[in-house]
Amino acid sequence: MTKTTKRATAHLAALVDELPNLITGLDQEIQSITETMAGLKRQGLVYASPFWKRDKSGQPKYFYLLHTQRKGEPRNREYIGCDANRIARANAAIERAKQYDDLNQRLTRLQSQAEQGVRVLADAKRILTGNVRPW
Repeated sequence: MTKTTKRATAHLAALVDELPNLITGLDQEIQSITETMAGLKRQGLVYASPFWKRDKSGQPKYFYLLHTQRKGEPRNREYIGCDANRIARANAAIERAKQYDDLNQRLTRLQSQAEQGVRVLADAKRILTGNVRPW
């Protein structure tokens, strides 16, 4: 066996030793994001834009939520009013929806990484066992 071959197999073994920790870390991150998203969903998500109706002097008076318009339907406007607690709850629900969407994008990226890792490792296994497909 040549030095080059020994070096290649040693490098391969070193890479394989790193994989369990990387896979565990990826799995834990996916699990954590999934749990956080479930918690946000339980608390309630609102996909709407905040809107203040102003009084005659131009000061914000009544708070509304303008929900996303669906094709063929009028825009849904939800009256919240001027109660500070209801306004805070509505704003918090809007913020949770934004966080949920950000986490969902991150989760999609991580799941894609995991799927790509599966394909690459399956290819590596096929190469190492000598079952290489002719192209």
